Amino acid sequence: MQGSLILAGGLHMLIGLTGLVGVLLNVVGPLTVVPTLLLLGIELNGVMNTFCEPQWGVSAGTCLISIILAVYLNGWNMPLPMYTRSRGCHIILFAILIGWSVCGILTYAGALTSDPNDKQYKTRTDFGADTIERTPWATVPYPGQFGNSEFNTGIFLAFFLATLLSVIESIADYYACARLSHLPPPPLSAMNRGIMMEGFMSMIAGFFGAGHATTTYSNNIGLIGMTRVASRRVFQMLAIQLVICAVIGKLGAVFVTIPYPVLGGSSILSFGLFIGIMLSYLQFVDINLTRNMAVVGVSMLTGLMVPNWVKENSTAIKTGSDEFDKFLMMTLTNPSFFGGFVAFILDNTLKGTKRERGLAAWALGESQSVDTQSQIEEDLDIDQDDKDITWKDGRRLVELSLLAEALKACVGCGSNLKLHNTINEQRFGFASILNISCEQCGYLTAIPTSKRHFTGQRGPGAFDINTKMALGMTDCGSGHRQLNKLFATIGVPGISANALKTREREVNKPLVETAKNSCLEAIEEETSLTLDDTPNKGLAIKYDMCWQKRGSGRSYDSPSGVGTAIGSMTGKILDYGICGKNCRICLYAEKINIEARPHNCKKNWNQSSKAMEAFTGAKLMQNIEDLSHQPVTILIMDDDAATMSKAREVLGHELEKWSDIGHSKKSVGKALYNLQNKHKILTTRIIQYFQKCFSYAVTQNKDNALGLKDALQAIVEHVFGNHVKCGNWCKAGNVNYTYKSLPHGKPFENESLYVDLSIIFKSVANHSEKLAPGGSTRDVESTNNIYASKAHKRTCYSTSESLENRIAAAAAQKNIGYNYMEDVFVKAHLSPSKILEVNCQKLSRERKRQLKFEGDPEIKKRKLLMKKEKRSNTESLEKKEGVTYSSNMSFTSVACDASIPVIKYRPDLSEVASCENIVVFDLETSSLALDCDILQIAASHLHKTSQYSTYIQPGKSISTQASAVTGLTSKGGVLFYNGDPVQVLSQEAAFQNFTSWLEQHKPCVLAAHNCKTFDARRLLYSLSKYTCFGEFRQNVSGFVDTLPLFKTTYPDLPNHKQNTIFKEVCKSDYIAHNAVEDVEALRVLLGNISIDYKKFSFSIESMNSQMKFDNVSKVDQETFTPLITQKVISQRTADVMAKSGLKLNHIYYAFKKEGEDGIRELLLEKRRDGSPRVTKNKTIITKLIDYFKRQ
Repeated sequence: MQGSLILAGGLHMLIGLTGLVGVLLNVVGPLTVVPTLLLLGIELNGVMNTFCEPQWGVSAGTCLISIILAVYLNGWNMPLPMYTRSRGCHIILFAILIGWSVCGILTYAGALTSDPNDKQYKTRTDFGADTIERTPWATVPYPGQFGNSEFNTGIFLAFFLATLLSVIESIADYYACARLSHLPPPPLSAMNRGIMMEGFMSMIAGFFGAGHATTTYSNNIGLIGMTRVASRRVFQMLAIQLVICAVIGKLGAVFVTIPYPVLGGSSILSFGLFIGIMLSYLQFVDINLTRNMAVVGVSMLTGLMVPNWVKENSTAIKTGSDEFDKFLMMTLTNPSFFGGFVAFILDNTLKGTKRERGLAAWALGESQSVDTQSQIEEDLDIDQDDKDITWKDGRRLVELSLLAEALKACVGCGSNLKLHNTINEQRFGFASILNISCEQCGYLTAIPTSKRHFTGQRGPGAFDINTKMALGMTDCGSGHRQLNKLFATIGVPGISANALKTREREVNKPLVETAKNSCLEAIEEETSLTLDDTPNKGLAIKYDMCWQKRGSGRSYDSPSGVGTAIGSMTGKILDYGICGKNCRICLYAEKINIEARPHNCKKNWNQSSKAMEAFTGAKLMQNIEDLSHQPVTILIMDDDAATMSKAREVLGHELEKWSDIGHSKKSVGKALYNLQNKHKILTTRIIQYFQKCFSYAVTQNKDNALGLKDALQAIVEHVFGNHVKCGNWCKAGNVNYTYKSLPHGKPFENESLYVDLSIIFKSVANHSEKLAPGGSTRDVESTNNIYASKAHKRTCYSTSESLENRIAAAAAQKNIGYNYMEDVFVKAHLSPSKILEVNCQKLSRERKRQLKFEGDPEIKKRKLLMKKEKRSNTESLEKKEGVTYSSNMSFTSVACDASIPVIKYRPDLSEVASCENIVVFDLETSSLALDCDILQIAASHLHKTSQYSTYIQPGKSISTQASAVTGLTSKGGVLFYNGDPVQVLSQEAAFQNFTSWLEQHKPCVLAAHNCKTFDARRLLYSLSKYTCFGEFRQNVSGFVDTLPLFKTTYPDLPNHKQNTIFKEVCKSDYIAHNAVEDVEALRVLLGNISIDYKKFSFSIESMNSQMKFDNVSKVDQETFTPLITQKVISQRTADVMAKSGLKLNHIYYAFKKEGEDGIRELLLEKRRDGSPRVTKNKTIITKLIDYFKRQ
């Protein structure tokens, strides 16, 4: 037996070593494996009966405990010491311990028989006690322990059959283990290693005399599903424990005492789960097909029927050879082998595609073409977080015509399908396959939501929608995250990064081919136009480099750059080149110290980023010369790189350099800005004036190098008042000539500034021959902007095909237009899109309209004017705001305290919502000041008899004028009215009582004569000092001023004092300036008229806002005291300044920053109504300017 096992183990190992698993996967699929292992599981029925029949109650109880722990308590954290589900759930161990304990109790209680011949005896915990006694404490296994190895043909054939079944079972177990561990299917290499190790360990087992082979055990796979423990460390620790049990004999013998019913009950769930896992493999096949149903049904039936008949009729097999008869008996009586063999024959002889047979998904580990493998990865690469999404959740991108056509007829019976009968959905990125059940025949039809196209010779084909999405992402310049965020917002499930990257690699070739073909066509067109216009003079090329990372100075370290050569005649890209310093795949391989797999490496540059421009430029010029068969004689570019010398070296002939006007203008400006620290007079506006003069000089002297040289040198002389070298553009000959762009309209006089400016402009003038042609690289700058729109500088795309795709898309768009996508669709074998065609036409029309609009001279003038106005407004705001942003501002003394505030406006008083409940009131005070003491309050409801009146203890002295009017005086802390003492309350008590009295009339409106100017302000000021103010605001909604009311009602009266109105209307007098009498008189006057009080009302909140504004303005006005004292400005002017939000330091700041113009601009700033902020009086403005000049 040992020899047969060793030989069978060698065959097992050979299958793994030779890689025959890959061959098996081409012919052995789910339809073979499922019947084979199902019959094996069914065959275990007898074994399970043997274990369970001694005591079915204990077996059922143990099984029930396992099910409760594994299923019902799956989400419950069991409160046991040192136990958490994160460490793994030992479900079977718990069930065995509980069942074992029950058997122990029954044993010692005498409930179980002690007869060894009774089946129930094996329920006892001591039925194997003699085994423990016979087993030595230590045993060390060694080869040949049970004698020499012998070979037996019959036994070998039995082991050979077991080997074949073991290989099939192991393959299924590998897939099952991966699925239960939530891992991708194992690759072929891993399965081959596993089969090889099983065979090797079987040979070791034969040498040590174990008597059985080594293979995967399906019940262990079931335990992974129950315990959710799939760590290799756990199984390694278990292996060590088993070795210890084998060496320490008595320890291992303890497990022999586990009662049979406990073992049987605990194994039911694990073996049942194994059978369920095997059945689940049928999801990989189209089980609705008749062929597949026949394969499964026939193989299962014959696997049960034939072995049973052969066992009952063993004498029927007589071939004349005993060994062969034994072989036939073993094969024909083995249900799993016979049934599996029938399934294998039927599956491989009946017509069916690999997809229908489930081989496409089954053979994931097979070595396939890149296209097929990537397609399978795309199909199966679904984020774990998205697995719970069903077809009813969210929205989907669907080709309606495709869906409508598919729903027309069921494949099984031809009847119409209905979308609501969808059973499930398989998502592949943005595409889906809907499995829809037919109402008539129940046939399950798979309906895709997107068309497919083939990317290689093998595989099911990629979905159009995913490839188009990769193209769309490239075209619009977004990435995987932005794409998924967009679609998640509208409820569409996204696509995984791996799947999108696969599709992005697919469109690489079509995009690059389209771009390069457009460049070839552009070279032909450029060559033709050049020969027609300037024969024998060569090509004029515009060139510049674009980096994918922002940088300046020493930080030019972009990992990639794109050089672009554009024809001066066509304005199209003739060629482009990409330099990349990194490759993601190479970096990863280097990180883990392995050799990188074959790939499309994007690393082609090992030097500094700055050196990219010269190298790429020379290379592009050489390519253009080779393709056009014409020399490149003129190179139009900036002056930042050594491209010219490199190009001359590579091309082997002279090149003429034309400087780019735009870059040259910026260089002049940069040089002037560097002088700002030395010469403060060089403001931004003046530097822009010099740049404008430079542009005018180049434009007016196009193709005239000498004239340009003189014009550039004349600029400095002109601004210093020397007009000898000026041309006819200079108007200095006019008597009243002033410099519009220079300070005060006068020329510069600083000798040091003259020297510095002369150096700059003489240096530029020395290169007039490069500037005179008026070369421009605006086309290249425009192309660089397209690059940046598709490959944003914030993201690194250069380590994969992504940057090449985006640059190719930009180049194709520049040369062909927006409809370049149509060409890419054709090359990528994608279905055409009418919507894409319409949108490309729309964008092309819009672009033409935009170019026409931007080229209109009037539009250009308007844009310049708007730009000037915008700059002027910005400068004005910055003057007001002061220093609000500066380098290291928080570490210096620079602050924004000197900022000039915007114009402030006094808040308006707003009307109250309702004036139905009016209370008339009046105050008598100690003076006319806002902070005076209130000496008497009186109030009365307009339409009710309710009244309130009290005198208040004064806290301040009463002015003589107030006493003369009111008759109230104070002496020794006693208040007198017309010489008689009166009873008083404290201020807080009086206001609290007044507020409480008002509560019975809330919400009410307080009415008084001249309330807006006097009573309301003083009442609110006094109340705000006490806690009852909040309650007062709840009781009172606002005030009514009767002064403007009576002016409207009685416009012909000589004056509108209250006593005058009362005398004219009521024809009698009353005692004025007593609060009680004043209130009663006002009640009488209001009772004689009927009018809407709302338009004469105002709310408490608006009055509070106005009072706060007045208080701030009063404080600000005091800052102008020095100017008022010296009669520079009047009190009224100071009041206007303060109420506009100005203080004295603001006027000083404006003068310090901009001189006389600063003060003028500040005082003349327009309000909302067009009036000046302060004044336009020239006398006042001049006095202010003179005052600050003297300081």
